[in-house]
Amino acid sequence: DEPTPTSSLWLWVERTVLIVDGDLDGDGTFDHFDDFEGNPIRSVSCSAGQYGRYLCVDADAGYYVDATAQMYQTACAAGTYNPNTGSTSASDCLDASVGYYAAGNASTNQTPCAPGTWQDQTGQTSCNNASAGHYVDSSGAASQTPCGVGTWQDQTGQAGCNNASAGHYVET
Repeated sequence: DEPTPTSSLWLWVERTVLIVDGDLDGDGTFDHFDDFEGNPIRSVSCSAGQYGRYLCVDADAGYYVDATAQMYQTACAAGTYNPNTGSTSASDCLDASVGYYAAGNASTNQTPCAPGTWQDQTGQTSCNNASAGHYVDSSGAASQTPCGVGTWQDQTGQAGCNNASAGHYVET
């Protein structure tokens, strides 16, 4: 189409303007600045650690972006966590430590095992209940402790042991 000059750009100033459509794919970005000319669903090519369709943003904590020109970020797997933004690799997702867990995808931190539970391996999504005859009295434990002489525990997931009743005893 032939552009049409106009004199009504400003009411108080007499000017003539030529209006040119510089966004042929209609994505809101002038073709001169469009990394994906002719593609109306995106206009930017983000670097690793960033993602976006029309604007680049850093990967959120719990995620990473490992290649350029990505429209989406990738969640860290369950059992791992990532407290940082702008991460560029799956290796930025850290295994949960011994005594801790990361329950789901995209965790931003690891969670200590609660009293009564423990975990002796890294990269886990949950903690183990203390076995009957054992206890865990602190959070973030890597092991369970057997009940001592004169004490007992017949339930799992406990933070302590029971003392033997008067007239009774408990051997190891």
